[in-house]
Amino acid sequence: MSKEINRLLVALEQFRAINPKMPVQQVQTFLYVCKHEGDPKGCNVKDLAVALDYSLASASRNIAAFSEVTRHKKQGPDLLEAREDFANRAYKNITLTEQGRRLRNTLQELVST
Repeated sequence: MSKEINRLLVALEQFRAINPKMPVQQVQTFLYVCKHEGDPKGCNVKDLAVALDYSLASASRNIAAFSEVTRHKKQGPDLLEAREDFANRAYKNITLTEQGRRLRNTLQELVST
């Protein structure tokens, strides 16, 4: 097995540690937010939905799975935060929490070493 594939498998184990049954759409959601962290435009639910070809409802559900409290009102992993955009209240900006940034950094280390 190539080193790159092995590194990717090890990185994906980080998500399985959060939820062993995590769907790939949730992994894509987290990685999309990571990719756009620091982007001057930011990352919002609508852009994420369009980029990943999700419905707005599906994008919101996937974001909620990484929030402090899930849509089922259970304790979540607190990796993403959705905040109302003050300039346009119809939009919610998505950012990494401190724990989300730590996971992003771990993933970057695992795939680049």
